[in-house]
Amino acid sequence: MTVLLYTPTRTKEPPQPGIYWDPYENMPRQAAEWTCSACSLAWIERATHVNSQADEWSAVNEIGYPNNINPTWGLMDGSGTQIIRVLGYYGLNAYKVSFPSFEQICEIAKDRCGAMSGVAWYHWVGIRGYSDETPGVLYIANSAPGYKGAYSTLSRTQYNSLGGFQCVMVNPP
Repeated sequence: MTVLLYTPTRTKEPPQPGIYWDPYENMPRQAAEWTCSACSLAWIERATHVNSQADEWSAVNEIGYPNNINPTWGLMDGSGTQIIRVLGYYGLNAYKVSFPSFEQICEIAKDRCGAMSGVAWYHWVGIRGYSDETPGVLYIANSAPGYKGAYSTLSRTQYNSLGGFQCVMVNPP
C-alpha cells in the first residue's frame, strides 16, 4: 500500500473565498496517548483564530480534567459535547453530526472546519476541509499521524473502516 503524506503549506490568504479558518494550521503530535480530543480542540481554536495560544494541555483544562477527560478513558463523552461547550465559550457556533456518510461529511467540510472521532478508530482528529479538486480525500489534522494507517487524509475506504463517526462542526460566522 502506498501512503501519500499531505504536508500543508501555510499561506497568508485563505485558500477559497469565504473560508474563515486556516486549514493549514499546524497540528503538533500529541504528548500523551489519551489527549487526541484535546489536540483537536486546540487545533480548532488556533485555526479559527479564537485562541492563538491553545495547546494540548490548555485544551485538557478547558474540557475539564479529570471529569471530562482523563488518562484512563480520554474524552469521557465521545459525542463531542464538551468540545462544543468549549467552542461556545469562544463564541463559535458548533454542532454535532452523528454518523454521517463519507459523502455527507465531505460536503459539510467544504465550508467549515471541525473535529471527528471514529468508533472503530477511537481517535479524534481535526477536519481541515474537503476540495472538489481532490475528490475522495478528506483532509484532517491528525495529532497521531500513522495511527491505524491514517496520516493527514482519509479516503472513503479508510473512513468506512474507522467509523462510524461522531463529528463536531463549526458554523461559519
